[in-house]
Amino acid sequence: MFSKSVGARRRRVGALAATAALCATALVTTSTVSGAEVRTQKSKIDKTAVIRMGIGVGDNGGSSFDPANSRPNPYNAEWMDLVYDVLIHDTPDGKGAPGLATKWSTPDPSTAEITLRSGVKFTDGTPLTAAAAKTAWEKLLAANLFTTPNDIKAITSIETPTDTSLRIHFNAPVAETFLANSTHHSWWLGIPSPTAAAQGNLNTKPVGAGPYQLKDYVQDQKITLEKNPSYWDPKSQLAGGWEFIQASAGPPAVNALTAGTVDLIWSIPPDATESLKNNPNLTVTGLPGTRVFDVGLCATQGTFASKEARQAIQYALDRDALNSGAMADTGLPWQTVIGPTSPYYNKKLNSTYKYSVSKAKALLKQAGIAEGTTIKGLASNSVPQPQFAEIVQAQLKKVGLNLDFSVSTNLVDDANRQKPDMLFVGFDPSLWGFAFNQTSTLNICGWSNPTVTANIATMQDGSKTEAEKKAAADSMQKILLDESPDIITVLSPLTTAQNKAVKGITTIQNPFGPQLATVYKTSTS
Repeated sequence: MFSKSVGARRRRVGALAATAALCATALVTTSTVSGAEVRTQKSKIDKTAVIRMGIGVGDNGGSSFDPANSRPNPYNAEWMDLVYDVLIHDTPDGKGAPGLATKWSTPDPSTAEITLRSGVKFTDGTPLTAAAAKTAWEKLLAANLFTTPNDIKAITSIETPTDTSLRIHFNAPVAETFLANSTHHSWWLGIPSPTAAAQGNLNTKPVGAGPYQLKDYVQDQKITLEKNPSYWDPKSQLAGGWEFIQASAGPPAVNALTAGTVDLIWSIPPDATESLKNNPNLTVTGLPGTRVFDVGLCATQGTFASKEARQAIQYALDRDALNSGAMADTGLPWQTVIGPTSPYYNKKLNSTYKYSVSKAKALLKQAGIAEGTTIKGLASNSVPQPQFAEIVQAQLKKVGLNLDFSVSTNLVDDANRQKPDMLFVGFDPSLWGFAFNQTSTLNICGWSNPTVTANIATMQDGSKTEAEKKAAADSMQKILLDESPDIITVLSPLTTAQNKAVKGITTIQNPFGPQLATVYKTSTS
């Protein structure tokens, strides 16, 4: 049977998301588009239409198809979900719908049980079995990719009681987190054909059991998918095919959409939202988001090794000006890692710091940072990060710091190599443990705190009460605000823009993009 606790958690997500637009909500955001609405429009669906999506195919390390050898580009989840399918599909009500999994449960906080759909075959004819999933996931664990979520890394063993059942054991009580989040993406838990995997070339010749299969591939430029003729649910194949065309977030993607080169883009630049809304041929879908933009600091060495220096940046940044200048007032000035509709949000903590040039200067002096000190910064080339960096540069000048920043097309590799003093990134609550338990792009110099680590574990522990989780969340947020390894600045919405023939966007998953399984194109615009 379904785990009641997982279902309850995801229902909260759906209920929150259905009440607002362009504001903050829980981890996965959904609109109010219901399954019933989609069904009433089935007569208009053009199931032969190929949908072209402008997305960063070649960004952040480039494109890949092999879950156990994946590049650090989160957009890979978009095409991998279609090639491999996912275990559990997101739904607007937050409950989740069966995909390759028909049942899932948590018999205890450290164990998850999954029943796979029987009779499914990969596109090469190989049967999809529990053994295939076990082999794929053990290969992922052995690869130890830094992008793999901690709940997956916590897997200690995988049993296959039958050909279609899996029993997964964890070294921590994270089974609920695993079922509620990681099972919804194939970037990590994709199940390739073991026959194809044995050939060792999944990144160029992927073989899955999803609704679409690879037709053509131009490395880091274009991915073309066509319908899988043997897919287990042909009625759900709403598009004739998919083309993913290289168009980095920001002006390149907007230009591709307005020129008609692509049909759909996501992560819309704030300053382009209004003009896209006013275009009679386009429509903008705005859904609640949890993503926060932040300034990550090298908190264990250099200029920001002291807490006083890091707190100085909290006071030095004018968050209202950042939201206005970089986000065109589409976001919310923010300080905590938790959004306002989370049950763990603490409103009082979100006003811990107030903009004050004098306090920032005093703290820098206390930390022994001389006026005129130059600090190195690094920003992604994706909008609005360069804009954030420019505004922060001007604001830091007022407190006596010279920010020398560069813009990177491969932020992950460049950040790990350069270890800059300051990094401009996006941050999602699902990455708490990822950010503060290990060195990563979100924690470039390996800052850690044992109490924060323990708090994160408590929040993910299915055996803990809500009161215990709330107390842990408060403790975590207070420590992060006090120690300030990351300076949260703005809470961002999630948006897509598309030509008016494209319909069915019900879920936008940060940092991956819209769930495409429900998206289709109508025969008339």
